[in-house]
Amino acid sequence: MNEKNTYSSLFFTSISYTKVNINHGFWKKIQNLNEEKAIFHQWRMLEQSGCIDNFRIVAKKKEGYRKGLFYCDSDVHKWSEAAIRIFANKKNKKLKELIEQYISILKEAQDEDGYIYTYNQFFFPGTKWKNLLIEHELYTAGHLIEAAIEHYQTTKERNYLKIAEKVADAICVKFSNSKSIEVPGHQEIEIALIKLFRVKKEIRYLDLAKKFIEDRGRKKLFFIQMIREHFSVEKRTKEANKQIEKFTHRKEEEKVMSDLKIDKIPFLKFRFYYSALNGKYMQHNKPLLKMKHPEGHSVRFTYFMTAAALLQQELKERLYLQQLERIWKEMVTKYMYVTGGLGSLPMIEGFAKAYELPNKYAYCETCAAIGSVFWSSEMLRLTGKAFYSDLVEWQLYNAILVSASIDGKKYFYYNPMVSNGNYERKSWYKTACCPSNYSRVIAKIGEYIYSIKDQELWIHQYISNYSKIGEKIEFSLISQFPWEGKTKLILNLGNSNNKFSRIHFRFPSWTNRMKISVNGHQKEYTHKNNIKTEITASGYNPFLSEYITISDIFSNNAEINLEFQMDINKFHSHKKIKENRGKISLGHGPLVYCFEKIDNPNSKIPFEVLDPSYLEVKNFHFPNYGEIKVIETISQSGEKLVAIPYFLWGNRGKTNMQVWIKEKK
Repeated sequence: MNEKNTYSSLFFTSISYTKVNINHGFWKKIQNLNEEKAIFHQWRMLEQSGCIDNFRIVAKKKEGYRKGLFYCDSDVHKWSEAAIRIFANKKNKKLKELIEQYISILKEAQDEDGYIYTYNQFFFPGTKWKNLLIEHELYTAGHLIEAAIEHYQTTKERNYLKIAEKVADAICVKFSNSKSIEVPGHQEIEIALIKLFRVKKEIRYLDLAKKFIEDRGRKKLFFIQMIREHFSVEKRTKEANKQIEKFTHRKEEEKVMSDLKIDKIPFLKFRFYYSALNGKYMQHNKPLLKMKHPEGHSVRFTYFMTAAALLQQELKERLYLQQLERIWKEMVTKYMYVTGGLGSLPMIEGFAKAYELPNKYAYCETCAAIGSVFWSSEMLRLTGKAFYSDLVEWQLYNAILVSASIDGKKYFYYNPMVSNGNYERKSWYKTACCPSNYSRVIAKIGEYIYSIKDQELWIHQYISNYSKIGEKIEFSLISQFPWEGKTKLILNLGNSNNKFSRIHFRFPSWTNRMKISVNGHQKEYTHKNNIKTEITASGYNPFLSEYITISDIFSNNAEINLEFQMDINKFHSHKKIKENRGKISLGHGPLVYCFEKIDNPNSKIPFEVLDPSYLEVKNFHFPNYGEIKVIETISQSGEKLVAIPYFLWGNRGKTNMQVWIKEKK
């Protein structure tokens, strides 16, 4: 591979979240909760579940046995990345102490050759890189490396980065010259290696990431390897359990962890085993350039696509771009729920067939939506196309924000479209990937707002903030999203040598009318009639989104006012989704709405029918949260119905809920 970094070939680059201060408004409230409650709750849960003690035990700093699933190391690594991002924005002494404590523990737990993976280090000392498809060693290493890079970039300290470099070098020694196709079962290390290459400029990291990406899907007789690893994992699990039996109080960790419960679905086990054995579950059934649509485990898939998009940014030739664009379009048009949720089947935790989007079984794992935001953000950087940033907004408000409770201490793992009152957020899970993943995204949300190139500025997200570039250029965004459609941009360019020749404002897909006022001159815009878009499975259509470009000489303290018309949107599914025929889902601005039984005690939710002749937006005080907008309508029988934003459902106890509701004829 050519050693020249072609990173400058990006359409544009983002402004770092460290330069963007989310200083008020809707997302400030969310970030405060993340910084003051969620991140410390997660640390307590990681302590109580034994995940952090696992490193202390391996480092011989504590007696005991290794607890948790074999991949739980990654949950702490992701926590550290979230904590580092939070500390970069809000200097908290207690949080800094926890970060430093964790880095110190890692250093002591690391083997001399760089290896860190407590499952093997405790139960099978000297054993490395075993059962790559199932046991997540490389996935776990990837999250450690990403966290260490974040630490270095925000603090300029090298202690965490040195640990990560040793991990990465150990991986390179093992896999760079491997002739056999040895590829991780869960993608993540590819993302980490590309990011490490950008920091260290060591070409071996980029080469190995490319090798992992290009080797995937080329393994002949894949099912043989899968079966072999399955029996190996079973044998190793029994051996580990025998060691654990020597200790007393072996069930203590289970007090803080919950199992996932899923409904019985016809033929689901058969579909899972078939998907796992043919490689589809891990995107291992065909090479990337031969993939036609999203398939398999949805988190693995979105991380894979993110890695490929990152790799494309480093290549002179556009090897993957058209393929990535094609698969992204397939995902949005045929495989995505109206909330932006991905993955319609439990157990597989991923994609079913095109247009197979059952409401009852909708999985929509939080991490899948997070992975999609990563992917769309990198596609935006490659292409500058508005529909990528439109989906980022949609998933942030709907598919991701719903994960966390409004007190920051409970989480959904999957996010269904309907509930019979038997599902609620939990404080923690045996598979606890979502909480810390959620926190690291919320902490970095400022990075999704702006891009800049030459003398042009792009506004992707309407999130209130104050930002400063260099010593002179400052701008403030004051947004009333998501409840109202008004936004104001104030520029302070410092002197006459600083200027923006153009500013590009995203025109969201969810509205058909926006007004822009510059220096007292107002212009109104509607979406272009000639925009050709696909009919999507869910009814949400990001392809309507575009950028409106304002060309002007923007003076110091220039003020630009925007107003987006916020109507109630009625979404209709594609006709191929049979169970949604005759049903609608409601939205207002960037929010999807749902009906909860608690607001509609006399209703038949989740089997209600509404009369669409009356739909009105009303103010509503949501307990322990504050003022929101609800949609008021009436049922078929004339009873008042109230719909709340989907991200708030489940915060008042177990209750029936539905997103899609039958429409009175």
